[in-house]
Amino acid sequence: MSDQIAAWLQRTLQRLQDAERDLAEERRRGAALRAENGTLRQRLAAAESRVSALQILAAGQGVPEPVPVPCRELRYERPVMNVAVGDLL
Repeated sequence: MSDQIAAWLQRTLQRLQDAERDLAEERRRGAALRAENGTLRQRLAAAESRVSALQILAAGQGVPEPVPVPCRELRYERPVMNVAVGDLL
């Protein structure tokens, strides 16, 4: 009986250690995703700023609004002006 209890405790301890390792890995991945999200938000904000500047320039010079251009990166379109974020980066 004592051997069975010891074996059960050993299996339970191993499962606990595995779960703790998995939790630590998930936390690392979560931190990496949050960092990447912050970077993407900064890039999007910079692109929006450039779009606004280009709109101001276009309005002052009577230049027609740009047409959308396909890109391989993150795509963001404003309702009033179709410009892909990747085109401005």
